[in-house]
Amino acid sequence: KPVRRRAADSGSEDDDESEEEEVKVKKGSATKKTSPDEKKKPGKAAQQDSSSGSSWSFTLVALLLLALLAWFFLSGSGGAGKKDAKTLNADPRAVLSLREKRKEQLGSLMRTNFAEQEVAVAKKIVTDVLLRNERQLESGTAERSTVFHFGGGSAGDSCKRMEKVVEEFMFPRAEPKSTLRVAVHKGELDGIRNKIYDQLIQTPRSLIILERADEAQERSLYLIEDAFENAVFDHGGKGVDCTQAVFIIETSLGEGMAETVCGGGACDLSHKEALVRQLKQASQAIWS
Repeated sequence: KPVRRRAADSGSEDDDESEEEEVKVKKGSATKKTSPDEKKKPGKAAQQDSSSGSSWSFTLVALLLLALLAWFFLSGSGGAGKKDAKTLNADPRAVLSLREKRKEQLGSLMRTNFAEQEVAVAKKIVTDVLLRNERQLESGTAERSTVFHFGGGSAGDSCKRMEKVVEEFMFPRAEPKSTLRVAVHKGELDGIRNKIYDQLIQTPRSLIILERADEAQERSLYLIEDAFENAVFDHGGKGVDCTQAVFIIETSLGEGMAETVCGGGACDLSHKEALVRQLKQASQAIWS
């Protein structure tokens, strides 16, 4: 039971009630009842808990801010664009190594299908264009399809062998190859447009070969020229991306040109500019 202190001389209650104590005996233990003022004062442990909680809160907020800044810059809002994110994160040495490997693969295909001095100009042009096409696709900078004009007909089957090189380089492991052959001289250009559109819808990275293009019924390829000049090929009001496609246009234009330009001998790289210029002039017939 509560025991109150009393003054010895008068038997009255002590004036200072804040010193009131309660003693309880329960199972051999005693507890002290704290005053209201003491309850309001936090102990050292409580102060430490509060300080620790504040520290953790500050750390969490700092981490969230850092994560937000990282997302801001990597998403392209405050630095490099999304298109360049892969390029920035890629190991330059790995990129160069892959490009050298692909260059060697293309060189191996050329050596397998052609003698050392055979069609030197064609090998140089095809090699440069195919490697540039891969770099553009890798960096996302391709603006249109890649187009080759194989002129001079199929004399010595060099045209077919070069097509094989292009196909094997583009699809080294794919079977069947994503190749569409169109006999231009046997169909109307509107039907040809439909075939090209269906091919690109199914496989954007395709090789499309237009055989005997200079013998088209309309005598001109201007109706499908947008497949070569634009990023999107339109057919029936529907567009499809054609920047990944490679076209090969076969013609008999320029047949016998090598003998004229190269003086009857073997053509080498010194004749490159003259050969290209002559073929471009001859090919105007299929675009007008």
